[in-house]
Amino acid sequence: MIAFFRRLRYKVISTRKVRQYILYALGEIFLVMIGILLAVQVNDWNTSRQERKEEQQLLKQLKTEFEANRSQIQDKITLHEEIVRSGRHILQHIDRQSNTLPLDSLYPHLGWTITAPTFDPSLGVTNDLINSGKLYLIRNDSLRHLVSGWSGYINFATEEEKIWLKIRDEFYNPYLKEIFPFRNILHAIQLESDARGMMNFGGYYDSSSVGPSKWDTSHHKEYTKSELLALEDHIAELTNLNLLSGTQMSELRNLTDRILDMIEEEIESNH
Repeated sequence: MIAFFRRLRYKVISTRKVRQYILYALGEIFLVMIGILLAVQVNDWNTSRQERKEEQQLLKQLKTEFEANRSQIQDKITLHEEIVRSGRHILQHIDRQSNTLPLDSLYPHLGWTITAPTFDPSLGVTNDLINSGKLYLIRNDSLRHLVSGWSGYINFATEEEKIWLKIRDEFYNPYLKEIFPFRNILHAIQLESDARGMMNFGGYYDSSSVGPSKWDTSHHKEYTKSELLALEDHIAELTNLNLLSGTQMSELRNLTDRILDMIEEEIESNH
């Protein structure tokens, strides 16, 4: 087509038909512009199609990651609930205002209170998406905003977990070792197999394998009022912290459900 216009241009010039030359020149320019616009449009279409393909791949990867996190969040919620339940059971014994505590029924609940559920999220896909600058591929503004702020939501929801972990390691466990035979507490942890899996990446965890103490076999023990008040303070604090942690993790679970619903909608809308 370009060669045709070139020959025609030469012919027009040779016959000195200037008006026709200008018209044909404008036509040639118009065709070139149309060609450029079509090329740009095709390129944009190819780019858009490739971005949509990448978006779908990323959405599926995000779905897998958030489903795994959702499962772990639910496990942590369950563990926090068990700690709260045991804490309240111990407080009921203390509220009876008796200096004698029934150790056989107390040890399993004390065993629950020395656990410290911590949420360790999978963030590989999310972080890679943000760090690579490909977050723009997610067209849904609300979903993109939630994914970009996911790490911040996690930090907020796990603040109490971190506080409880520090208190347990630095204050609570050392305190228990002073007034109870700690080996008996470990031995008395009676967890369902599912709960054991929650605490060990799905594997079987049997803390009772340490066996009971051969030195302290008493079933009841007398405690002073100050010892009971100290125990009451510790149990009240851990119960409150784990109750708050469970509530925060429940909110994080709800947010995760919302994100998963949005991801699913985006995947289905492109089928």
